[in-house]
Amino acid sequence: MNITERIMAMPRFLKLPFLIFFFYEIWHYPSLLALFSFIF
Repeated sequence: MNITERIMAMPRFLKLPFLIFFFYEIWHYPSLLALFSFIF
């Protein structure tokens, strides 16, 4: 199961804050995108 499927499987009230945090971190720290792709 990849990261997108994990996010989509979350309840909406958990998904929204996670997505906001996820994209905020990627916006400010592009190197984290490589880190996430390495982990998942």
